[in-house]
Amino acid sequence: MQVRANFGRGFKGLGMILSVALGLLGGDARALGLDFDALASGSDAAAASTSGVTLGTNLVLSETDAQSLTGFDVTGWATTEPNGVLNTYEPVQTFVFSTPVSDFGVDVVGLPDGLGGYTAVLLQAFRAGSLVGIDVLDTGLFGPSGLPQQRLVANGFQIDRVTLTPVTVSGEGLPSFELVDETTTFFFDTVSFTPVPEPGTALLLVAGLASLAAARREK
Repeated sequence: MQVRANFGRGFKGLGMILSVALGLLGGDARALGLDFDALASGSDAAAASTSGVTLGTNLVLSETDAQSLTGFDVTGWATTEPNGVLNTYEPVQTFVFSTPVSDFGVDVVGLPDGLGGYTAVLLQAFRAGSLVGIDVLDTGLFGPSGLPQQRLVANGFQIDRVTLTPVTVSGEGLPSFELVDETTTFFFDTVSFTPVPEPGTALLLVAGLASLAAARREK
């Protein structure tokens, strides 16, 4: 009975340590957002860099200015009012994270390609140069805007860079993507990402479990 009692107390202690450690992990893993609304229309998206992420250059526009520039009706575009980003300066939009993230999401609108179709947008997530996540805008999936519109997402441990690239899609089953080296091909907004908890939090869990094991051995 004494052995069972000690085991029960040890198991309870282990549960308490796990609960605390997981609570700390959850507390560190806060989703962050970026919507460009604090910038003036006509600004560079790179100026919107917030804690932990740096953006490549591109054009921040209000919906009104985007409509004037592109000639498209922006009603229903996937954007929080008033601003989003148009890839007018560079075809490819980059996001570089100083602290790796476990997930990434962004609302994207594919614009007409001038050939009777629409531009697909390829999201690629990388870790140390290796591809760890992918998503692509379905040009047949139309949103309230009347244009291809979708939230692209990537999930993967330790994502340190994300790119949005205008592409054409060919093939079935395993499609191939070809870069469209043209600007003003997509619009995006409402970026979200979740930083990976700092290594110190994981070490806290390990230290707690080690302390519990040592205490049980002494009994």
